Amino acid sequence: MKAMPTAGYAYAPVYLIPVRQSLKYLNTTFEYLNTTFEYLNTTFEYLNTTFEYLNTTFEYLNTTF
Repeated sequence: MKAMPTAGYAYAPVYLIPVRQSLKYLNTTFEYLNTTFEYLNTTFEYLNTTFEYLNTTFEYLNTTF
């Protein structure tokens, strides 16, 4: 005769559904934050490059005039 699973075992996956959904939500949230920080990082790198270019330009003009 086969052993029947216990009630706790049978209902365990039902209780895990909200946990899995919460983890998926957290994963999506962290992916969004990661994308946002990558965008900000790219923006600041662009600004840094722009200011370095301007600095070099003004140093050149300072030396020239």
